[in-house]
Amino acid sequence: MKKLLLLLVALSLLAACNRNNPPKLDEFTVNTLTVSDSVQFPADDLEDWNFFDKSYYTCQVDEPVTNNQALKDSILAWMRQQMLDTVLDDSNSILELMMLDRDLNLDIESTEPGYITETFLMLKEVTDRYITYSEDSYLYFGGAHGMQSLIPHVINLRTGTEVEEEDLFVEDYEEPVAGLIRAALQKEWGSPDDPSSTYCMMEEEGMVPNGFLGVSEEGVTWYFQPYV
Repeated sequence: MKKLLLLLVALSLLAACNRNNPPKLDEFTVNTLTVSDSVQFPADDLEDWNFFDKSYYTCQVDEPVTNNQALKDSILAWMRQQMLDTVLDDSNSILELMMLDRDLNLDIESTEPGYITETFLMLKEVTDRYITYSEDSYLYFGGAHGMQSLIPHVINLRTGTEVEEEDLFVEDYEEPVAGLIRAALQKEWGSPDDPSSTYCMMEEEGMVPNGFLGVSEEGVTWYFQPYV
């Protein structure tokens, strides 16, 4: 599996468009919810080539804990939207949604032995203005290996809503940031003038800000997915 690439860029590039301070938080922590289960298949239903007799499901979510109720409600509403692709009901609690999603994924009529579904929506970073959640997933539906992805989500602590890359930067940021990304890659992977370097094995057209980013006190991190 191709290693996810992490790049740090100075926060001085962040847009100064939002000068309002976020609500003061006495704390921002999480309550980690976990649903993990499996389904056993009868031996008579297994093909001779299949070494698996179970399918597996794991979901873990960091539910927000904060003294700011409006912020908490907004983040919970966002979390429900992240889960609505498979569970079309936004009135349930996060734990109820997780259990409904488990039931859908472990339905013995629609799954197969050896299938693995793992999803993690975890708190990654907290700053005075933003938090970053990381949506990690691993899916295996047969073949040599499964598919892994890591999608970061940046939440504005003042509004409790997700922000996009262009909301964080001044206008015309793309090319200067792309230059920083390429410079960081050259430092890590070698010179573009060296045909044997790892850098030369990559396509420079893809070395650009891609919308998959997180925010920390140290800077901005971009994530590049495998096989994308």
